[in-house]
Amino acid sequence: MFKYLFKKQVKSDQDYQRYHVIWFSLSSLFVLVVVALFAKLDLATAIGGAVDGGIPLIIYAIWLHKISKQPKRLRQERLRVTDERRKLLDQEIWAQIGRALTVLLGIVMYAAMFASFFAKAETRGVYEIELLVSLGVFVLIILYYYVRLRK
Repeated sequence: MFKYLFKKQVKSDQDYQRYHVIWFSLSSLFVLVVVALFAKLDLATAIGGAVDGGIPLIIYAIWLHKISKQPKRLRQERLRVTDERRKLLDQEIWAQIGRALTVLLGIVMYAAMFASFFAKAETRGVYEIELLVSLGVFVLIILYYYVRLRK
């Protein structure tokens, strides 16, 4: 059963269906555990967690039911997920998104740095903390880029 936890194990339409049924079951179990933990803290938080976690699960269940009943659609979805060209395109898109977010983080970091220079003395510490966090994330992104590039 657990061999269907990963998309690389999907070879046929039935494997794809089992993959989604297993992930739906695990997601439902996760939401129930989180709601049970929140129920010990506060009832309103537990109800909010049940609604917030339940709505995507209901949509996922409806989608899974629809593709399970239509073999042609099930095949289309499996091919969409397991297509190598699509994987490469997805990787390129996520790489472009990552680059854009890295540039945006750099801009935010420099804006926080300039804001800390011109801020009053009592609020300067807030900007310096934001600057240190942004700088740390920016450095981690650059280090990850160079580590992955060396492989």
